[in-house]
Amino acid sequence: MSDPATAYTLRPPLRSELSALSELCLKSKAYWGYDADFMVACVDELTLTEDDLQTDPMIVAEDETGVAGIAQLSLASDGCYLEKLFIDPSRMGEGFGRRLYDWALQTAAAKGASSMIIEADPGAASFYERLGAKRVGEASSGSVAGRTLPRFIHPL
Repeated sequence: MSDPATAYTLRPPLRSELSALSELCLKSKAYWGYDADFMVACVDELTLTEDDLQTDPMIVAEDETGVAGIAQLSLASDGCYLEKLFIDPSRMGEGFGRRLYDWALQTAAAKGASSMIIEADPGAASFYERLGAKRVGEASSGSVAGRTLPRFIHPL
């Protein structure tokens, strides 16, 4: 992990970055070893849109070497969801995942949520558990029919 004193910035994404940030999400998802067909099935769900910029809290983590990751929340009638938390694979282990997760928790609480819901990639499940999320079951994948994902709740 990098030195916590290393300068970094959390900032809203720019419209001009949506394509590159969507590619970062796909690259991060591919880190878990999925095949090309699986990754094609994930494109729609992992593509950031101008509508996302207008409706969902989103944040980019970057430092002097560039963008390291992105997080996105969505507020729904049944709770606050961590829609995306993706780190560039070359930047994993530098602390950006924790920083983005902390931002998501603080933002969800500020929006009035009592908990944050996470439907995680199975490869990332241990990350969320280490940060205090509690596994509460499974959820259907939004990209692949018949696939389930571990579902977590992080009380706020």
